[in-house]
Amino acid sequence: MRKIFEREGFHDNTDISPLPDHRVITSNERLDTIISELREAVPTSSVMERMQIPKHYLTSMIAQGYLRTITGSDQRANAKHQFFPQDVTRALTRMFECAEIISEYSDRHLTVPEARAVAVTSIDFIMSLVCDGKLKWKGRLPGSEVFPHLLVDVDEVLTLVRHEAQGSGIPKRHIENHIPGIGKHVLSFIEAGLLELVEEFSPDARRMVPVISRESADAFAENYVTLGALSKMHSLHHRQVRSILSSFGISPAFDPADIGTYVYELRALKEAAQRETQIWKIDVN
Repeated sequence: MRKIFEREGFHDNTDISPLPDHRVITSNERLDTIISELREAVPTSSVMERMQIPKHYLTSMIAQGYLRTITGSDQRANAKHQFFPQDVTRALTRMFECAEIISEYSDRHLTVPEARAVAVTSIDFIMSLVCDGKLKWKGRLPGSEVFPHLLVDVDEVLTLVRHEAQGSGIPKRHIENHIPGIGKHVLSFIEAGLLELVEEFSPDARRMVPVISRESADAFAENYVTLGALSKMHSLHHRQVRSILSSFGISPAFDPADIGTYVYELRALKEAAQRETQIWKIDVN
């Protein structure tokens, strides 16, 4: 109930009681209005039937905020959502905004699921095109405003998909270019929390793909260096590198048994280079 009050705008000091139980203060009239609306609340199954929309498309609308739930349950996995009928109507109005009523249409005018299949894009992406007003043309068949009656120009969708901004993540097969010496140990670095694995939409693969977040890769490269990188940088065998570092009291930053290789802090190398300029010529800035 408190979530419902928060959604309805109970945020100022006059609405929230100062008592430890955080009671909400409201008038009887306003409370009666909310309770009356709650009696008309509908579950997900009823919304699917009203909109005639597949569950995955409805789930996308909820997750992206195009259809509000009563208690903000859109952020909870496997939640049993409830909706106010007026919010369902608003979502339909948003979907059909500026849609041209047509009785005849070409083979390039498709329903949203058909256009998604042709463009090989994600449900989230095509629903964002539909609900955020990014399409120059939308059509609707005569009759009720239901999801199967909404048409889009598949050529316009294809153009937008092809121009979709590519993510900044780094594919695992390319991480060696960003972090020299990581080699086949990338999964161990991810499991140890040194790199973050995220999903980004790939315009080439036309699907969500796992990549290394650039932020985590940049953070690692700014603070650490691998044994392989040092060995290659100074043309020394990796055992020689380990011996030199050990003589200066520099130990691996992480247990090699956990990540499969040796990693050292650049800060420690910089401090050693300041004490002994001939340790090797290395740029540790």
